Amino acid sequence: MPKLSNTRITDKTVKNAKPREKTYDIRDAVLRGFMLKVQPSGSKAFYAEWGRGKRSRIGDAALITLERARTIAEQRLAAAKRGEVPRPQIRNQIPTLKAFLDSKYEAWALTHQKAGAANVQRIKGAFPEFMNNRIDQFTAWSFEQWKNKRKSNGIKPATINRDLTMLRAALNKAVEWSELQSNPLASVKQLKNADDKRVRYLSNEEEKRLMDALKNREIDIRQGTSSSANKFVSTYKKGAYADHLRPMLLVAINTGLRFGELSSMHWTHISLTDAPLVTVQAAYAKTGNTRHIPLNKVARAALQTWKAQQTDTNGYVFATQSGARIKSVRKGWKAILSAARIKDFRWHDLRHHFASKLVMAGVDLNTVRELLGHSSLDMTLRYAHLAPEHKAAAVAQLDK
Repeated sequence: MPKLSNTRITDKTVKNAKPREKTYDIRDAVLRGFMLKVQPSGSKAFYAEWGRGKRSRIGDAALITLERARTIAEQRLAAAKRGEVPRPQIRNQIPTLKAFLDSKYEAWALTHQKAGAANVQRIKGAFPEFMNNRIDQFTAWSFEQWKNKRKSNGIKPATINRDLTMLRAALNKAVEWSELQSNPLASVKQLKNADDKRVRYLSNEEEKRLMDALKNREIDIRQGTSSSANKFVSTYKKGAYADHLRPMLLVAINTGLRFGELSSMHWTHISLTDAPLVTVQAAYAKTGNTRHIPLNKVARAALQTWKAQQTDTNGYVFATQSGARIKSVRKGWKAILSAARIKDFRWHDLRHHFASKLVMAGVDLNTVRELLGHSSLDMTLRYAHLAPEHKAAAVAQLDK
């Protein structure tokens, strides 16, 4: 092992290290194996060395903080003691970001992530200027510049943070698969004030207008004056419902199901007996956990009526004419909102409406959490402000 040093590497040490005729090392007196390498050109880089001639580069001292470099060194030196020696990287074999995504990460994402294809495309769309760069050339500073550029272009902080989270996850896999020695995004912090956990729910008047618009749409479909009906499922004109949209919305607004959970639902997942409920299968749930949601009278009646119109009661509840899963209701939904004069309301907000009405009716947050399928109470706390009377009642206990 190389000789020990009496010098503790500090920011001042790095700044004051001057170039010499030959390359030299400054070794840390506290963390044995951590060192600063100074080139005759003046460039400086941090290294971790676990044996004579056995070292790995951590990063350019001008681009990575000393604190981060020390942390990485500790991790590598500890790994080396366990026999997990970092694989030497051959620069011409290190892939560009695009090559890494195409050759390795996309296949993994398609297998392990429900929205794998969309996630990969999102990374490509958010980081086009990085696609042709080798992944070992990325620096924390380059992503700080990317953040500033995106923010100045009017991109919401929450969107920027989500993009960073997706790329960070991909680069973590690159480290895991020995394509990278460390993740350059590890020290890049998320933007503050990025909480976009909006709670948009319908007022009583808006909900009434929405239901009226649904009824009027069905009248138009039967009379042949509506162009918003899905051409694949408009064969139900003789039934109680003209097409899938009204029963689909009634179930969504009374169960809080996500669109993906609703569109993936099979008749075998529904019980319409004395204890009516819908079971969200783990394979279709966002959290990967099965949950059971009781059906109220409105949702139960909607499903019973819709089922009576079906010829296939084993397949999807809401399907195209060929029996395939319905992937979008965008056209019909947009027309309904326009007819109901409702603005700034997404299909996903039906879920918020469901939760908000429960909270305002006095249902405790943990029960709401279970019905929504949130993995933790943090997500459900966004609705807490809708029950101020509970807080007032709690404080009133002091009067006793």
